[in-house]
Amino acid sequence: MRCQAAYWDRDGRERTLYRPGEFERLYAETTNIVLHYAGGLSPIALATLPALIQRMEAAHPGCVLRLRSVQADAGSATVTLVIDDLGGHTLEALQEQAKQLQAAQRSALEHAEMRHGIEHQWSQLTDAVFPVLLEHA
Repeated sequence: MRCQAAYWDRDGRERTLYRPGEFERLYAETTNIVLHYAGGLSPIALATLPALIQRMEAAHPGCVLRLRSVQADAGSATVTLVIDDLGGHTLEALQEQAKQLQAAQRSALEHAEMRHGIEHQWSQLTDAVFPVLLEHA
């Protein structure tokens, strides 16, 4: 049986509905990869997280990842990725790949010329894509 609704308020009056499988996806015990960003997470680093996830999935066929959370703390940030499917790979291999990609991400963003190129591409993307998304919203 799947959860279709839950009452989270103290009096049990406010019903929260869930699509098939949504409750389980959100609240089931999951396997996570946690990435720490000392010094915080810049907007461009945040914007490149989907590319990091896609690269990990491409390097590990069958693996399914999703971004669970980004949490900013005093002087640092934590990114949590959920592994929905290991795809036959080991958790250790995925964690190692994540650390390598995080290091490559940091290196690219610290290199001024690369960072400017990424920021320029991001700017073009936001100028072209966001207006279309907002138009259809």
